[in-house]
Amino acid sequence: MRIAKKNPDFIKGLIIQNANTYMKGVGEWPQKLKKLEEEENFEELTKFTEWLMSKDGLKEMYLGGAKDASKVDPISYLTDNAFLQRAGILDIQKTLFQDYGSNFPKYPEWQEYLKIHQPKTLVLWGDNDKFFGPDGADAYREDLENVEIHHFDSGHFMLEEHPQKAIELIKKFIR
Repeated sequence: MRIAKKNPDFIKGLIIQNANTYMKGVGEWPQKLKKLEEEENFEELTKFTEWLMSKDGLKEMYLGGAKDASKVDPISYLTDNAFLQRAGILDIQKTLFQDYGSNFPKYPEWQEYLKIHQPKTLVLWGDNDKFFGPDGADAYREDLENVEIHHFDSGHFMLEEHPQKAIELIKKFIR
């Protein structure tokens, strides 16, 4: 959304998959990150972000909320874990998580961008996401006239469980 707002003429449409632009639907994990940051409880913030980026945390991100965990190939979270082991990458990702709260004050700007520019938008949403709940998907209707929203009984990585349906919807949207 930062790129879209800064360069609206570059955007023909948006495909959004479990990414909030509204406080509605902000799930338990971002709320925890925000609270720890606001309280300046950096020790707990560091512990939580380290857990999120651990093998167990990554596995929970992929499997938590999944309706059928057997459809989630372990290679997904194991590959993420392997990439995070590369020099400097874990520190970069932890910094991004610890700074997640900087997105919240931007939400009104991003909503204004949506109201003004009205990009055609496809929203694909796993409703059991600990990052972003289903209200976050539906909130896009507040500012967009041309939005198509699809809910799935899955978690944050809904594409793992529903790749074929997502592919169909994305192809139709692009056409």
